[in-house]
Order: sequence, then structure tokens, then C-alpha cells
Amino acid sequence: MSAFAVTLDELIASLNQAASRDDSLRADPARRHLDRATIRLERAYAALKLAGTRAPAQLLVRLRGRAQELEAALGEAEVQASTRTTLLARKVVDQIDHHLVKATASEERSPDHGTGHSRTPSADLPRRVPAQSAEVSGPSEQSAPARHPRAPSLGPGQGDDDAAAIVARRAKALSDCFFLHRLATGQVPANASLSTVLRAIFAARQSAEPAGSDPATLATDLEDRIRTQLRCAYFDSFRQAFDASDSDPDGPASIGTRSAQRQPAWNRLARDLIDATTGLIPSRLRPDRSLYPSSSDGSTMRAAVKQDLTSEQLPSDRAQFETACLGKMWRLARVLQRLCAPARDAQVRTLLDSLEPPAPTSGASAVSLVNLVERVLDLAEAMRGDLDRFKSAASEHMVDAMSEADLQEIIKQEAAELERATVTEWCGGEEGVRWSLRAWIRRDFLTPATSSSEARPVPSPEPTRVDFIGALVDSLFSTRSVALTDLGRLVTNPSELSRPAAEATAAEPVASTARDDNPLPPALVVLAPLLFELQNLLQALGILAAIATLLVSTVGPAEDPHGLDRLFQRLWTILEQNISRAPSHSAELRSDSEVDLASTFEYADSTRLANLADELVSYLSQPTNGRTPPQLATMERVRSGVDRILRYEDPVWKLLMRRLRDGAQAALLRAIAEEGLRPNGATTSARVPSVLRTGRMASSRPAPAANEYERPSPLISPIKGFDHPPFLAAKVEEVLQTKLLVGVYRHVEQVWGDVFRWPGSGEEAAMPV
Repeated sequence: MSAFAVTLDELIASLNQAASRDDSLRADPARRHLDRATIRLERAYAALKLAGTRAPAQLLVRLRGRAQELEAALGEAEVQASTRTTLLARKVVDQIDHHLVKATASEERSPDHGTGHSRTPSADLPRRVPAQSAEVSGPSEQSAPARHPRAPSLGPGQGDDDAAAIVARRAKALSDCFFLHRLATGQVPANASLSTVLRAIFAARQSAEPAGSDPATLATDLEDRIRTQLRCAYFDSFRQAFDASDSDPDGPASIGTRSAQRQPAWNRLARDLIDATTGLIPSRLRPDRSLYPSSSDGSTMRAAVKQDLTSEQLPSDRAQFETACLGKMWRLARVLQRLCAPARDAQVRTLLDSLEPPAPTSGASAVSLVNLVERVLDLAEAMRGDLDRFKSAASEHMVDAMSEADLQEIIKQEAAELERATVTEWCGGEEGVRWSLRAWIRRDFLTPATSSSEARPVPSPEPTRVDFIGALVDSLFSTRSVALTDLGRLVTNPSELSRPAAEATAAEPVASTARDDNPLPPALVVLAPLLFELQNLLQALGILAAIATLLVSTVGPAEDPHGLDRLFQRLWTILEQNISRAPSHSAELRSDSEVDLASTFEYADSTRLANLADELVSYLSQPTNGRTPPQLATMERVRSGVDRILRYEDPVWKLLMRRLRDGAQAALLRAIAEEGLRPNGATTSARVPSVLRTGRMASSRPAPAANEYERPSPLISPIKGFDHPPFLAAKVEEVLQTKLLVGVYRHVEQVWGDVFRWPGSGEEAAMPV
């Protein structure tokens, strides 16, 4: 470790010196990112030094990753002596790579003395590798083996390591949802089609695959060897829990201890099996009653597999314990056989033969049980690889063979399914999604109780469309920006939400945002960019309405309506450009609700109140129909009026935004009332024809099919203060119709309507164009 320690110490000292010298640049986002990267590097270095000479290889790998992260941050930040510091970071990475190769080679040559891997307190490791010891620990949860490193899903309450993994996994899934949603809504680059974007994605994936002569081969081979060592240590810990026989002469106490160890060890393995296999099972596949006779009528195969692997308390006798475990894995293998046949029939049949009763009773049975779990996990991984390759090939063929319209429809379906699956997994099921919506409507979304003995309130059941619309409009017209829930603190177990706050642990937080914030429920996280944009658009409409009111009160009605329309079109273009360039960290732009509206736009190269006032003065200075330019006092009144009226606390602004809010809510409620006939929904309205005709006088036009219905687009009623000039009225209708009604409400109705148990919602409700 001394080969790179000197260089690393020099690098950290150089970074700290540059940080103290450039303290004025800490407000820069790139500089903040560099500071965070420096802290992460120092922590990784401290963990490595704490482990000493017996430090495992994964600590070196982590340190190398932190150095690479720092090198990238240095390239983005403008700091003095950045070239020298970057060279030091590059040198540290090279020296760590060299040290890793030497350490791995010497470890492979050295004999195994059975001392196992060192345990480290590092929070960056995905899992702590349990040290193998001759002592037998008690049946506590801490003594249970760690989860498999390949497991894709980690539940709450598993420590900081799991929290980091949860955040990383959720962030990746959310990024995929955002990307698909953008494609589904037609947000593609200019002068590009959907097919060209998809082809570029496929080409990028193929080019990302490392070739045999790639320089990254050495690092990949090293990571594979480390992964193999971790896997061996992981499964060896389970063999330690299973291998001792109940006939051991140590006595009944030892037998009871080993028996108590088996259940938590199997629970860990069962969670690995669930995480590795349930994603391969279609979400709507019904359970096989021959395999799972106790499954309910409305259950799914996924739920049946989870219940079978985790619900039963296994026998304490070793032979009966192994027989029960083998039976569970045999049923799981039969389910996988249905999904992968005939591609992997031979592999599954061999696995099923190994799982057939009678269960082995020799001393090697425990080793066989753990090995069989490994084989099931390997089969699931192979099936996932087959599925990914098939999807990739099918997607490329689909892009070449389908039209843009067909591609758009398929991507819409994929985006909706991914959004629904991702959010449902975060919330621990559909009940968790419903709970979060009910809590959001009550404005108790993940907020803590006021005292340790007070239980959090349980929201009223089954929120209606009207309840959802009211909460949505409240969020959009709040003076606070909509905010995403902290991905690492999202409560995923609804049953835990009724416990007193004192019972919640640090790993199970009950609050993610303050009451003054404007959080979104999990069902709306994919729409967060659209909702943030919609908030800005609604404020821009309020700005135009306030300016129109100011012009009428200052200089009277416009004598040139067309010129006024051109003015408002220009103002809208200016505001819209600022909205499209608005930074995503909106919370940093508004520190409190009393800040003026211009704070949304007052950053570098953006529009300010003075710019809007200049546009009005320029418009009024143009002579129209012989009208003389206004006097200087009038110009000053216009400027002071702009500065006064465009503030949250101004009564005129409050009145206009309240009218716009009421108009938006009325438009959504009218959309519910005028949705028309639904095929199987409780909201179906019986429409009596205005003129009754006999069969002989009936029209020759064929009657509509049973599944056909009309859904007329609701007309946005004129809103006082927003009805003049005509350009403003048209923009109000456009924003409310396309963004709010179709982009938000219809999307939620289509994706989540049946989960929220809204009458008439579900897959049969088509998305309006």
C-alpha cells in the first residue's frame, strides 16, 4: 500500500490547499461536486488504512473508483493547478491498478489457511463478507449470512450499505422511466425520428461491449476474480450454518443452536431466490394449482412463489428441514421450466432430477442444498441473459419493420409498464401505491408524528378522481416547486406506517420531506419534469394576465388589438425560453414563499422584471393611429406597476392565480363529467336521445359496437382576467388542454386508474390523442 500512499497523500493535500484558496467558488455546482468527490476519496482511504495489511481487495477497488470519480470531477471544475492535481489522480489510479494485480497474484499463490475475509466497517461495500470462525454464534439476525451480491432488490432496514444500493437502483430505474416517457410523448431531438434514436441506442450498446483486445480487459478480469472470491465466501457462510449434523456429540444445546441457525440462513437464501426469479415471471401469470394449491383466486404466480419460499416455518429436524427446502426449490424450478422451455430444457431437467425426493441424509446433504441454490440462481441468470438477447434482437427487428406510429404505440405501452412496475416495487405493492396517494391527498405524505407515542394517521380509503384533482391543482399552484421524494427514504411497507414514530429505526425513516415542501406521491414521480414545467407555464400565464391588467389600468384599452397580440406573443416567447432553460434545482432558486416571481427567472442570461418593463415601454412608445407616446410619468407608473404586481404577496396576483386555479380545476372536473360512455365502467352515463324514433324511422347508420364510446374533449371555459387579448386566452386553453388534461390527468388515469380503483379505469380506457 505504500507504493501509492505517498502519491495519495500528496493528492489530498493539494486538493485541500486548492479548496482553501478558492473558497469563493464553492457556490459553483462543479466545485461542490469536486468537494464531494474529495470527501468520498478521503473516506475510502481512511477505511483502507483502518483495515491494515489484511485489507480485502474490494477496498482497493473502491479506492480506485473514488480516484477515478475525482479525476472526472477535476475535469469539470475550474481550479488552480488542476493539471497537476489531475496528473496526481491519474497516477494514483495507475498505482492502485498495479498494486491490485500484484495482490491478486500473490493471493492465488498463497495457501488458504481458512481465516476467511476481513470484515470492514465500510459503508460503500455492497455487502459485508462474514468472516469464517470456529465459534458458533447465536440465532440473532446479525449472525445470518449476508445476501447474495447479485440480488437486484434490497428491502428496508438493512443498514447503510443497503440504503446506498437502494438509492442507486432506484435512480437507475427512474432514469429509464424518464427516458422512455420522453420517447413515448414524442420528445425526440430536432430533425430526428424515433427509429433513428432507437438505432443509435442499439449501436451504442453494441459498441459498449468490450472486445478481447480492449485495454479494459485487465480490469474486467480482475473484477471477475474478485467477484468469484466474494461468491465463494458468501456461499461458504451458508454451508457453515448447514453442515453440522444433529447427531453431533456436543449435546442438545449445540443441536438447538444449529437448528436455530438454519431458519434465518434459509430466509436469506430465499430472498436471493425471490429477487433473482420473480422478475422473470410475468406479472399477470396465474399460479399453477398443482404446484401451489393454497394460492387464492386473485393471486399471481409471483405472489405464490414469494409466499411459498418465505411463509412457512421450517421443521427443526435436519432431514425434514432439507426435504422442505428441496420441495420449495423443486416447485420454483418447475415454474422456471414453463418459462424457459425448450431453450434450457436439458438444464432444467437435470436440476429437477437433483431436487427430486428422497432428500439426501448423508453429511454432504448441506453442501448439496447450498449448491442447488447456486444452480437455481445460475439458471435464473442464464434465463435473464437469454431474455435480454431476445429483446435486443427483437427490438432491432421491430425498429426496422415498423412505422413511426406503431413504434410510438409500443413505446407508450413499454413506458407505462415500466413506470408501473418500478413504482409498485418501490412501494411494496399496489396497496403501498394507494396508501401514498391517500396520504398525499391528505397532505400527510411521509410526515412524522408530533410525539413518540402518537401513531401516524391512516388516510381515508379509496380516493376518488375528484380528490386527486383537488390535490393535483393544489400542488401545481403552490408557491413551492414540486419535489421528488428522497429515493433512499421512501417507505416501502405500508403496514409499518401505522406504528408509533418511536418504533421506527434509522433504517426505516418515516419522513422524507418537511411539511412546508411540495412532494409528489410515487405514482407521479415520472411526471415530475412535466409538472415542474407546468408550474412554470402557469406562472407565465399569470404574468401575462397581470401585465394585461396593468396596461388596462394604466393606459386604458388597447387601440390596436393586433399589436397587443404581437406584444403578448413576444412576451410569451421570452418567458417560454426561460422555462426551457430553467435549472432543475429549483429549490435553490426559491428560499421562501415570499420571494418575488422573478426569482424563477433571475439567473445568468435570463429575463428579469426590468426586461419585461422595457418591452411594455417599447410597445407604448410606438405611435398607433395617431396616438401620441405616453408621458414620462406614465412610463414610470408602468415600470413601478410591473415591479409591484408580479409578486406572490400582491393582491392582484393572488386574485388572478386563484381564478386560473379555479379554471384549471373546473376544466378537469368537466373532463370527468363529459367523458362519455364507457364500456364496463360505473361512470357510464345513459344518454337519452333528444328525439325518439321508432325502428322503422331509425337511421341507416349502424349502431356503435359495445366497446365504442365517445370522449369529447372538454372546452376550457373563459377565465376572467385571462380572456384578453386573444393570444392569452388561446395559450391558457392550450396549456390546460395539452399539458394538464392530456399530459398529466389522462396519463395517470391510464397507468394508475385501476390501481387507484377508479370506476371505468384500466387498460380498456384508451388514451385520447
